Amino acid sequence: MSIRDRISAGVRRPRSWGRRSDHAGRRGNPGGRVDRARLPSADLELVVAERGGPRGSTSSGTDVIQWWADGAADQQWWGFKYAGDASNVVRFQNQGSGLCLTTDGVPGHWVYQQPCDSANGRQAWQRSYVWFYSGYTLYNPATGLNLDVQGNSYWGGAEIDVWYPNGQVNQIFSTPGGGALG
Repeated sequence: MSIRDRISAGVRRPRSWGRRSDHAGRRGNPGGRVDRARLPSADLELVVAERGGPRGSTSSGTDVIQWWADGAADQQWWGFKYAGDASNVVRFQNQGSGLCLTTDGVPGHWVYQQPCDSANGRQAWQRSYVWFYSGYTLYNPATGLNLDVQGNSYWGGAEIDVWYPNGQVNQIFSTPGGGALG
């Protein structure tokens, strides 16, 4: 584990409250769990939370959501790679649970945490810097999909899913303070 960076979603996003055409009909705030007051420049981070339940779950299969930054362990994701991984691959392990960011490979399905497994290509992400947004896209080569904030949401509680690469800002991720990702 030579690479150690934290990942967050929504840092320095423009204030656009519209819906994405490629996610038509999908809600950015499933279940209405979060106060809908606008927070104009809130930093949002990826956290582990059970659907409709508390944050910080250490259970395998728990969804990953976007939430307001507070520095808690469930918001800290450390980038690492296994000896057999390609040089441009990074995996993310949640510091609160010790589990890895995983996709099932179905477009629109939420990402979740699972035990880290060197043989699981659905836990391997390729990062690509997007200078215009000062952040990275995270592409899963096993599925051909990018990490994505569902529904282009700016609310805490929005699910993180995978979707076809489309160049939109809800597929750009960065670290607190603008450091390198992975």
